Amino acid sequence: MPSRIIFKILSPAIASFQGACIIVLFGLVDDLKNLGWASKFPGQLIAALVVVFYGGIKVCHLGECLPEGIRLTDCLAVTLTLLAIVGVTNAINLSDGLDGFAGGTSLLTSFASGG
Repeated sequence: MPSRIIFKILSPAIASFQGACIIVLFGLVDDLKNLGWASKFPGQLIAALVVVFYGGIKVCHLGECLPEGIRLTDCLAVTLTLLAIVGVTNAINLSDGLDGFAGGTSLLTSFASGG
């Protein structure tokens, strides 16, 4: 019984780590072979799908943007979460051309969001 509880608690973290590993793997291949966007996008989408479906991480409500008590449908929540993960990944990837900018931005964002 305790192992099931631990697995449920760690499942989002494990899925996030696996998604990050997929992004790192595609990044390494990109550095070696200079991949285009059409080759990198499926890797980002696969990583986001792992996080959403294996980890169960999804945006369920939009806070103050919707009236209180209204939650997004599962289909809309999954779609919005996938768009957010792939969008942020691309935003960081675009800033990666400047030395240290992507790492510094990611670090500051992590601290600002309580991570």
